Amino acid sequence: MKKSYLFDTNSLLDILLLRKGKSESETIITQAQKDLVDVHIPNIVFFEIEWVLRSVYKRERTYIADFLSSLLAIDGLLTENKTLLIQSLRLYSKHSTIGLVDALLVAQALACNSSLITRDKKLLSLYKTLSK
Repeated sequence: MKKSYLFDTNSLLDILLLRKGKSESETIITQAQKDLVDVHIPNIVFFEIEWVLRSVYKRERTYIADFLSSLLAIDGLLTENKTLLIQSLRLYSKHSTIGLVDALLVAQALACNSSLITRDKKLLSLYKTLSK
């Protein structure tokens, strides 16, 4: 049985932003890329990273999406619903009018074949376009 680690937001931001030099977190991610260990990243951590990078560090949407996508591409990565997060990031990257949370709502509604209930007219319009 492989060793397993659960990451929080700051551990991943340390790697991305080189805040602490080479860290234990970076070593573990490298091991996960080689499928030697499992890495658990709760879905909420992806949303926290997006918020911090956008709000605090003023990073561009493509930069954020690329980083989060690179995490999701790790073979040893486990999360609640990797496929849904990947779909959310695709929507987030492609549609500049929505945030990552809205992208998740649209992706989930589409995946569940559910109608999206929202007062956000732009979000509803995007959902309707994609659900045709």
